Amino acid sequence: MRAYLVTLQDAAVATGNGTAMLATGYASIAYQVSGTFVGTVTFEGTVDNTNWVAIQAVNTATGAVSTTATAGGVYVANVAGLSQARARVTWTSGTSVTVKGQAVDAGSLNLADVDVQASEDVTISNAITAGVYTRPGNNIPDTTYIGDIKFGEALVAGENHMGQVGGEGLRISQTPTVTAGAYSANDAVGGLLTFANAARVSAGSGIIKDVILIDDAGQDVALELWLFNQTFTNMSDNAAWAPSEADLRNLVAIISSGDGAWRAAGTPSVNNIEVARAYNLTGTSLFGQLVTRGTPTFAATDDVTVIVQVMQD
Repeated sequence: MRAYLVTLQDAAVATGNGTAMLATGYASIAYQVSGTFVGTVTFEGTVDNTNWVAIQAVNTATGAVSTTATAGGVYVANVAGLSQARARVTWTSGTSVTVKGQAVDAGSLNLADVDVQASEDVTISNAITAGVYTRPGNNIPDTTYIGDIKFGEALVAGENHMGQVGGEGLRISQTPTVTAGAYSANDAVGGLLTFANAARVSAGSGIIKDVILIDDAGQDVALELWLFNQTFTNMSDNAAWAPSEADLRNLVAIISSGDGAWRAAGTPSVNNIEVARAYNLTGTSLFGQLVTRGTPTFAATDDVTVIVQVMQD
């Protein structure tokens, strides 16, 4: 069974939507509401990621069903078919309110769920012992059968497989549009970076192996790649880097060019940074933005390239 936990409202003291969580592929979400507050928590869901509607949740203490909560407790909502869910707060007064959401899927069938009944052809025991067993249908002794199970040709190596076994390496490249001109220290460089398919499945995980930075202008300044497990409110290019506290809670890694070394390749410079950082995503993409701690002057709008090499779980 898959499950993941998200803080939807973190000690909120004002009316707000809070943080949305992924619902795709999950059957239900359990909301834990806590804090001292006078106000209303409204459970909401969306399919198109734009229009939000109230959804019903069961108070696990009383069995009451409602789209809202005005007191602490655990509330469980069916989210099958929704893409996202959230817990919107309408604040009146109090100390604060915190809402955590845990999404769980419907589970999967495993051998422990299967009641195996023995037939006349097979005796279920702790071990399969040597001997002669009969072929089903005619009871003729045949050492290639144990009941309805036939031992035939040997398995041979090949590329056919069920599901994904082991990790898979992936190289994802992004070239942000930068300013052909000067930057101040602590500015964002380029806009939002989307490293698509960093996870094989929604809410998947993996490891960032390394990051390659290519600077066509050879400025060799201090750059940082800030990576998040979901999309965030990015800064405009050449504007001061100032992410929100809510976005910072979804931070995966800050990868600095200072952890590697700029190496000249003619006019361009290249920096290869070993990372080895694990991540868990809400979707399938990593999101990021570059920040400079120096004062580079780029010659063209495509002077910077970022390559992230990951190992998917």
